[in-house]
Amino acid sequence: MSNLLRVKIGDIRDPEALNNAMTDDVVGVVHLASVSRVLWCLENEADCLDVNERGTDVVLNALSDLNVRDGRRRWFVLASSREVYGNSKILPVSEDDEKLPANVYGASKLRAEQVLEKHIEFLKQSGTGSLHAMALRLSNVYGGVHDHVERLIPSIITQALSHQVIQIVGGEQNFDLLHIDDCTDAFLLAITRLTERTENWMARFSRASLRVYNIASGSEGSVDTLIDTIVRFTESKSGIRYIPGDDRYPKVYRGSAEKARRELGFQAAVPLKEGLLRLTRLHLQRSERGLTGELEDRGCASPRLHVNVTDLLKLNNCEAHVTVDVQGQLAVLTAKDNEMWMAVDKLPPALNRIYVKEVDGKAILSVQDPDQGFWLGVDTSNHSLGPVGLHKIGRDDIAAEASSEWEMEVNQELGTVRLIPLSSPYQLKAPVQLGDSFSLASREEDIWPFRVTPVCCAAPAPWPFSEDDPIFFMTEYQKTSVERPFLASSPRTMCARLRRARSKVRKELAALSMKTLDEPRRKESSKPSEWANAHLPACSNVCTLPAICVDTGDCQCVLSSCDTPHRFPFSMLANHPTLSFPPPQNHTAANPLVAMMERSSWRNVLRPQASRFISTGNSWPIVKVGPLGEEFENSILSRLGGFEKVHKLHEMHCFSADSQMQRALSLLEGEITGQYAEFTWVPYFQGSGDKAYMIETYDYLRNTAPNFNPNHVIIPFAHDWGGCLDFEWEVWTQRKKRPIGINPYLRSTMQWTVMADLNSPCYRPHQDVVIPPRTCLSPKLFEAFEDVSRVRPARDRRVLATFKGTNWGTGAMMRSRLMCNNRFSAISGTLDGLPGRRLLGTTHPIRPLWGSQGDYPSYMGLLNDTIFCPHAAGTTGWATRLVDSVCAGCVPVLIGHAAHFPFFDVIDWRKISVRIETAELDRVEEVLVSRYSLEDVERLQANLMLVRNAFVYPLDDEDDSVVREKMVARRGPLFFALHSAGMRALTKWPTDEVYDRP
Repeated sequence: MSNLLRVKIGDIRDPEALNNAMTDDVVGVVHLASVSRVLWCLENEADCLDVNERGTDVVLNALSDLNVRDGRRRWFVLASSREVYGNSKILPVSEDDEKLPANVYGASKLRAEQVLEKHIEFLKQSGTGSLHAMALRLSNVYGGVHDHVERLIPSIITQALSHQVIQIVGGEQNFDLLHIDDCTDAFLLAITRLTERTENWMARFSRASLRVYNIASGSEGSVDTLIDTIVRFTESKSGIRYIPGDDRYPKVYRGSAEKARRELGFQAAVPLKEGLLRLTRLHLQRSERGLTGELEDRGCASPRLHVNVTDLLKLNNCEAHVTVDVQGQLAVLTAKDNEMWMAVDKLPPALNRIYVKEVDGKAILSVQDPDQGFWLGVDTSNHSLGPVGLHKIGRDDIAAEASSEWEMEVNQELGTVRLIPLSSPYQLKAPVQLGDSFSLASREEDIWPFRVTPVCCAAPAPWPFSEDDPIFFMTEYQKTSVERPFLASSPRTMCARLRRARSKVRKELAALSMKTLDEPRRKESSKPSEWANAHLPACSNVCTLPAICVDTGDCQCVLSSCDTPHRFPFSMLANHPTLSFPPPQNHTAANPLVAMMERSSWRNVLRPQASRFISTGNSWPIVKVGPLGEEFENSILSRLGGFEKVHKLHEMHCFSADSQMQRALSLLEGEITGQYAEFTWVPYFQGSGDKAYMIETYDYLRNTAPNFNPNHVIIPFAHDWGGCLDFEWEVWTQRKKRPIGINPYLRSTMQWTVMADLNSPCYRPHQDVVIPPRTCLSPKLFEAFEDVSRVRPARDRRVLATFKGTNWGTGAMMRSRLMCNNRFSAISGTLDGLPGRRLLGTTHPIRPLWGSQGDYPSYMGLLNDTIFCPHAAGTTGWATRLVDSVCAGCVPVLIGHAAHFPFFDVIDWRKISVRIETAELDRVEEVLVSRYSLEDVERLQANLMLVRNAFVYPLDDEDDSVVREKMVARRGPLFFALHSAGMRALTKWPTDEVYDRP
């Protein structure tokens, strides 16, 4: 049977590739190689017509050539579409009814039929060959679990399963929906009949013939019915967004399949609800298989470590943090700011330097404070059970009566260790409370009170325990919890979540039945704060899962930037008249980056829902800047330090994205005439540090502004913690101070915020718009890179990746790992030996640069010579360096899944950035070099340039006309923010009618 299937990938417009596929054992052709969606054709009419019309002609000619070569007869089936009819006036539609396609897709399918008809007529007239053919005009086919996710039913069901927003264009459509099993039956019947004609042509049939059939179910279903049925089957809590449609999409179709029934014996057998039930089951089964496979791949069945002494020796000369089990809570072992080594709760943890050697087959550990040089040790003259002081031991003390060496044993189940003074019957025991003394306990006692987590080592990665950093667990897996479980483990937690998600899917499969449709219809609200899932923390995302989201039932699925297959083969040439075949070449262009940009469009860098929303020409919501009155406004400005402090760029601490948005909105006032929402903009300049005046301003406008609606309020937040208002250096203290989330005034508002951390209570993914920060380097970036021709193409850059920053805040450990120069030295300082080396298609050597600017005289020069710019969290997940890298065409590297980035719901970040896991930081060079080719990077860089205006605010001294031009006409930050706000304003949310949410 394996010999019956051969896969040859190519373009049907390539005669050579097509002739290679047309081998002697081909008995017929089922022609499915076409642009098969209305939207794709609307985005690239030239390619649509070229593939569907000329491509069909090329396939027919190749088939005829094959017949001439061997003198045999073969058949041909063309997959056509109901779109050839357009908006039919008479229902049901029969094959002879008028054909007036409403869009280019329908026109291309009609032309393909005409090509086939002409080919058959030529064979009849010339008598030079034989071909029996059929054209099957298919209704809307559904039911395949691997269908294009942007098609109508797949787009509904995939969003419904992850409780994410279902977007529908129009909504009043009624379609004839054909299950894929019925569609397959129709093709098999056609092949059977054509085979009969081909084999018996001399006796009963002419040399060539063409028959056309509607393949339809004969019944129609409304889009509303589809959504309601799928939402019930999936028990979904998805929001629903209806956006206005247009005349390019026929609104009603019901086909007559009477001719197919009479001549082929075709009869649709799968009712719509049964088909949707089957499809839901297939998706759930696929999710179950994906979750099971992921559990197996991660070794979740037996999560034991396999660490031996040889492995532990890789920890020699490492920066690491050592953590301690204090009553089940994680504490940090440190000598800083203390007279002795203590267990403290200060996060992020201080790093120590550790050394490991082997003595008599045992791993011997030494721990040193790198700043003061003191060692962790005990007085060897007094080993006895009970409290023991862990003094700061210097070299002289070691030479006398103190030991700084510890035998280290590993608990392979838990990934924890115990420390045993050399030649001692005792082991070191953790204190009972923070600040208390450690003690010595019997070596036989079953305690494992320490964890050692390497951050930067001299030995090549991977390093023992590095993938199970408890700090990363608290960064990525917690949102409001102030617990610090000592045994917290990212791998074990992910395994637990995968099991729970699989259990949830299995329960859903067991409960799936038609009875689900008897449940009462859900209630909806236009207020995102009333969404049934609004209070839940973000689910984990795993890019290798079919659904990506690990839905355990007690979290909300959020958008990801996971890589996915291209929407269709020439997706990057959409919205552009360029043909995808023959493939365009860059190597002859003077500037390959500019050449790639010229052959693409900024629309191709958008998420599908946002692209559809924008392409339909939807108006923006009306946003009116709340009038404060001259006296009130002057008093506020005076209190905040004046106009200059609030609105202008400074050498540092530039938190004026809010004032830039407000200025542009004021300039547009009266020009936006949206029909569906009116918002009040509450002026707030968070960078001033005065959080009280936000409440004063809100109250003032609530009492004075006309049409003030607390559910239609936008407040900007341009500082670290957004709606949480209070500043802290890291997330752990922020969770303590505001465990229930944002300020109560903001519950119903839409934040336009630079802070979008999923691991904090300050950001609501479904409700808030993420905007870019304003970088203090704006003047230098404009000078260096405003002209895109001055942005160096990726192939000419010499630095693989660079990062330099202070090790503080939530992302301190992430930053420390990134700037680990020892890691790169451990691989001999060269990229040549790394596996894959896909990126190394350049003609010159490239290398990373960590923790310094190297030989570059300026930061701008370094950016313009760097391919990848890792984006490590600082105090929070956002930083102005992201804007710097975007302006310079340096591809952002997103680390982990703990944050969203500017316009995350509009711009498709997988097309302008790459993502690595936190556990991959110890081999970041290997990941970047082996995972991405030069072609990948060049496409990412071109995409980045196509939308970089979204990240750039005007300079201070630019006049009003320039501000309007940059913020809106050139698709600047306000352009994208208004579209994002508009999408939210059109969404209805299912509510469980609970009114006491935090």
